[in-house]
Amino acid sequence: MNRSTASPLGWLTSIPVYWHLLSLDAPTVAALWCWSMARACGIALPAGAPLLLALGTWLVYVADRLLDGLPGAHAAHLRARHHFYARHRLPFLILGATGALLLLWLVFTRMAPLVRREDTAVFLVALVYFILVHTQSAAVEGLLSKELAVGALFATATAVPVWARLGSAHTALVPLVVLFAALCWLNCAAINKWEQPLDAPLRFAERHLPLVCGILAAVAIVLAAGSHSSRHLLLALAAAAALLALLDRSHTKLSPMFLRVAADAALLTPLLILPWLR
Repeated sequence: MNRSTASPLGWLTSIPVYWHLLSLDAPTVAALWCWSMARACGIALPAGAPLLLALGTWLVYVADRLLDGLPGAHAAHLRARHHFYARHRLPFLILGATGALLLLWLVFTRMAPLVRREDTAVFLVALVYFILVHTQSAAVEGLLSKELAVGALFATATAVPVWARLGSAHTALVPLVVLFAALCWLNCAAINKWEQPLDAPLRFAERHLPLVCGILAAVAIVLAAGSHSSRHLLLALAAAAALLALLDRSHTKLSPMFLRVAADAALLTPLLILPWLR
C-alpha cells in the first residue's frame, strides 16, 4: 500500500526537477512571455513563433550547460544540472545538433524576413557574449554583471517576435520589455546568490534582493495603473518579483533544487492572468 501511494507522488514531484534538468524551464518562460506580450499588444502571433523561440532558447541553454560541464571545469561551480548533462552528454549532443538543424530550416523557410533580420542581430550579440563568457569569463565579469547581461539578452530575444510585428508602435512595448529584463536579471541574481557559499561576496542587488524586487514590483504596479493594454501583464510581472523576494526570505531553509526550480516557476505568473489576455 505504501509503495502504490508513494510511486505516483514521487513521479509527480520529479516532473519539476526534470523540467529544470532538461533545460525546459527557460524555453517555457520565454514562450509564455512572448505569447503574453503579443496578446497584450493586440498582435496575433503565428502559432509557431513562440515554439521557434522556445527551441532556440533551449539550444542556447543546452550548449551553455554542456560547455560548463566539460572536463577541467571548476568543480565548485558545477551544480546538479551540469552533472546531469555530463552523464548524458552524447544524447544531448545528438538532440542539440538535430534541434539546431531544425531551427535553421524553420528560420529560413518559415520565419518572416523582418523577424529573421531582428532575430539575427540579437543572436549575433548573444553569440559574441556567449563566446566571451566561455573563453574570457573573468574579464567579462569584471566589466559587466553576467546576470544583468543574460537578463537583458533573454528579455530582448523574447520580445523580438512581437517587436518586429508592431510596426511604428514600438514605444508601447518598451516599458514592459525593460521591466521584464529587470525581472530576468533578478531571477539570475537570485539563483547566483542562492548557489554561492554563505560567506561569498555578493553584488548590491544580491545583498538587497527583497528590496530590489519590491522596487520592481512597485514600478510595475504604478505603470499598470496607467496602462490599459499591458495592465494585467504588468501585474503578473509584479507578482513574479514578489515571489522571488519571498523565496529569498526563506532560501536558507530550502533545498538548492527546490530553489532553482522555484526561481523559474516564479516567472510563470502570466498563467494567472490568461483570462484577461485576449
